[in-house]
Amino acid sequence: MDDLQRKVKFNALRTRVAQNVVGALPDEYLKRVVSRAVFLGVDVFLVYGPQVKNRLLRAGDLLPGVEAALRARIEKLSRDYQGQYDKIRDSMTAHRHKLELTDLMSSWNSIDEAAVCVLGDEVVDMSRQLVTECDLGKHIEHLDRVSEEFLAKHVSSMPGPEGVRFSADALALARPNTVGLLPCHPDQEKLARLLSIVDMLEVVGSLARFSVSFPMVHELMWTLLLIDGLNVIDGLYDDAEGDPALLSRWSATAHGGVSVLSRAGLARDVGIEAKARDVRNHFAAHIDSAMSMDAIAAEVVSAPLPGFWTYVMEHVRKMHEAASCDTTTCFLCMRNARLEGLTATHGGFSKPFKA
Repeated sequence: MDDLQRKVKFNALRTRVAQNVVGALPDEYLKRVVSRAVFLGVDVFLVYGPQVKNRLLRAGDLLPGVEAALRARIEKLSRDYQGQYDKIRDSMTAHRHKLELTDLMSSWNSIDEAAVCVLGDEVVDMSRQLVTECDLGKHIEHLDRVSEEFLAKHVSSMPGPEGVRFSADALALARPNTVGLLPCHPDQEKLARLLSIVDMLEVVGSLARFSVSFPMVHELMWTLLLIDGLNVIDGLYDDAEGDPALLSRWSATAHGGVSVLSRAGLARDVGIEAKARDVRNHFAAHIDSAMSMDAIAAEVVSAPLPGFWTYVMEHVRKMHEAASCDTTTCFLCMRNARLEGLTATHGGFSKPFKA
């Protein structure tokens, strides 16, 4: 099996793991957090699937009629993915979150069971046709069996939030039984988006701890953890075109927590961030075209993953400390706080994951 096929095979298995975890999770918000990994898988397949298809055709291992049918399916998958789900992958997963609040909620609610099943199943099924030197179908069937047993035992009973909660993150209003707020000051808007990333980070961190005994699920959670962790760091300190970092925004408005956040920024560990970025760029958000799967695997094994979690959460603690220093943001540090006396909320911006 050549390296391109190995990448297609690995991506298909990782996509299927994501689908299985999503199916087992009991809470719609948790399902959407993990569903983002399926869109990562679609993106990777659209890079490598056509290359493998063309190589098989040139080698005479793929009949022209079969190739034409696969080409049409790949083109349809690309059309279905582009315009909505690629935005989720680019701006809510693989890279820093830059969507404005309305667009953020709309994109979040578009993550649903139909998209996860249809797009993910197409990636897995076409990969089975393209990986010709092993029976990928049997690998998938085995993965489904062991996943079902493990997830039923460890994940499907994972407790979700009880009662009505208050949270100030940007996606709070898109969660059932959650009271949120709309940012009304520039200092609040960026912080609210970062708090949503932190919330996702804590979800995948919890799932990583639940799944230590199942390497493929554990690896998937660390994939998302690396991505979300770097999105937190970037959002705190690094300016991007059209999206200044929180430190820059607060500096411009003389926010009371600038000195705290500035000192935290000066204490950044360039080494641990660089290693995490390499893994994100070569393995998590992408599968690098210039590196072999063996080289990518070796890089992942050598990455200081537990240390990165501790590092990011220390910067999250500094973000909360800085936010508490100014009246415009001090109350935004409340996340998922139980509101006693309320049993349910009516309305909101949440949509069912399953239609």
